[in-house]
Amino acid sequence: MNKTFPAGAHVPPAAAAAMNRRTMLKQAGGLALWAGLPQLGLAAGAAGPFSAAAQQTVARYLESLAKPDGGYGWPEQYDSHLSVTFAVVGAYHALGLTAPRPGKTAAFVRRGHPTGGPHAETRAHATELKEFVSQQIQSLLWLGQDASEFRRVVQGKGWASISSYNTYYEKGENPILRQEVQPIFCRELLGLSVDDLPAAFADYLAARRRADGTFNNTPASDGSGGHLVNTYFCLRARRALGIATSPEVADWINRCQTGSGGFTWSPTPLIGGVADVSYTWAAVHALALLGQKPVRPSACVDWLRSLWNEDGGFADRPGAASTAMATFRALDVLRMLGASVGNQRRPLPKSRPLPTDLQAYTIQIQASCVPRMNSSRAVRNAAWPCEFARAMGPAAT
Repeated sequence: MNKTFPAGAHVPPAAAAAMNRRTMLKQAGGLALWAGLPQLGLAAGAAGPFSAAAQQTVARYLESLAKPDGGYGWPEQYDSHLSVTFAVVGAYHALGLTAPRPGKTAAFVRRGHPTGGPHAETRAHATELKEFVSQQIQSLLWLGQDASEFRRVVQGKGWASISSYNTYYEKGENPILRQEVQPIFCRELLGLSVDDLPAAFADYLAARRRADGTFNNTPASDGSGGHLVNTYFCLRARRALGIATSPEVADWINRCQTGSGGFTWSPTPLIGGVADVSYTWAAVHALALLGQKPVRPSACVDWLRSLWNEDGGFADRPGAASTAMATFRALDVLRMLGASVGNQRRPLPKSRPLPTDLQAYTIQIQASCVPRMNSSRAVRNAAWPCEFARAMGPAAT
């Protein structure tokens, strides 16, 4: 018999492994979801291009990620994670629905910071990962909750300057761009003025602007090209700061659209030149800031529809497994383009069972894997990181 844990309790890993999926769904209050949307307690909003049937199908996938504490997490994990919860709440928002347990989910969001909350999963990073706070604020606003408690954080001393970065990790001391723009984004979300931010923020963005109007993590003086996602972040940040953007960068963004209809990170990628939902999301948002849409919007819509899997979720790329973040971003872009999810869902990729006698180990390699040559700057700024997180094989004897 499976032991039942009270809602919100921290479930030990050993106990979680013994719990079957039905028990998990019961504890989350999620068993009713399989009977239909009315029992989910979903409040309908502006559905936009999505039918009630599509809303129900996607909502069932989202609720399969529900955890007992009101948050959402990866299917193979027993506890919630802020980023997954943010993505699920965002997906509901894109669908024109309200998440079924807004109060309980909001309570998790408030305490769910992975490095600073009461259930912190790891120690603080070398520099503050401000994007987690942004996810907390945005999730609460989507849930119709008050987020004013985060004003103190956003207006704090650590958020009023550009971060320094440990040379142990980054020889050029370049901080992570997507974290450095969060003070601007969070002020926008909270309705706070950006006028009291120091000029260093505008200078930081200006130093990363390439001649073609694109942006990347390192200063343009290193000779590397732009990255689509970083370009979107900087265009949004500059707009918030009242800095005009030349519309010519739209041509570069549109040239990132591949023959498949999705977008990759650069028109001429040295590595990783594949279409991905995150690149497509960034492209459509960046073009919207410029008052434009993709030059081939129908191809973009068709590609996004090809990500819809039979479990109701969306994948990062066609044929991959569904994820919460991919589902949010695909729905968000389809909504922006005024398109439905279509009528066809892709079969889930088949998993291959591992040998019963497999012995596995993990290894992490963290090194400067980019050769010291003229092209290294472009590779260093590219989509493929220099950390290989996992390798599997027989254990050493």
